[in-house]
Amino acid sequence: SMLSKIGLNESNLLCGVQKPTDENELQRVLFNNEKFSQLHNNCSGKHTGMLSACLANNWSLKNYISSEHPLQKEILNIVSKYINRKSNTILTGIDGCSLPTCFLSLSEMATMLAKYTRDAQNDLNPASKIFKSVAKHPEMINDIDGFDTELVRAFNHSAIAKRGAMAVFVVGINTIKYGQIGIAIKLIDGDSTPMPPIVLKVLEKLEVIDSSELEMLQKFRIVEQYNWNKIFTGKICSELLLNTSSVV
Repeated sequence: SMLSKIGLNESNLLCGVQKPTDENELQRVLFNNEKFSQLHNNCSGKHTGMLSACLANNWSLKNYISSEHPLQKEILNIVSKYINRKSNTILTGIDGCSLPTCFLSLSEMATMLAKYTRDAQNDLNPASKIFKSVAKHPEMINDIDGFDTELVRAFNHSAIAKRGAMAVFVVGINTIKYGQIGIAIKLIDGDSTPMPPIVLKVLEKLEVIDSSELEMLQKFRIVEQYNWNKIFTGKICSELLLNTSSVV
């Protein structure tokens, strides 16, 4: 529907074909003997947004995924401003959806989220509209019951959050205690399964989540593990020790 709004279609996307990550949609496609398409790619919405930016700036729609395209150069410039580093010093790789992806430290990712959340407090800044849109429709960044979706919902318009590939998670929060802060977490083994209880423990340790918000996210505090016979085998919880004296 987003593509239709800007007068484009699937052929304009360059994200690649992917099986639907939603189980119900996957079963529907298989049952109807349909072909998987780029519309099923979990990054197709992001690519549609990029195509929208190209139309708005009169940039070519062709090869918008190239690091030499004006769109990608502009994105890199925006990233460089948020982390206060020259764009030509930022290394990039190629993401699963074929886009240039910046190699950043955890502190740089957290700084970006903090500054973006700060900018979102100014209604005249474009970040404000995006921040408010994510907060109002958090299911669009993952799915109903997805941890990042429900975390944003629980914070009731004061936070944005997003999971990333290979166990990366970022949060931007407008807090009472610290003002606007950013949090970035990376699990070295690349498995995101333990992420929800870890994130919630960090938020608790920083004292930036209240009891009502925790109650809404209660089901994410412990991840129960079952085998293929649906036998309970254990649980994942977080006993994180956090040195809050290092928080700036």
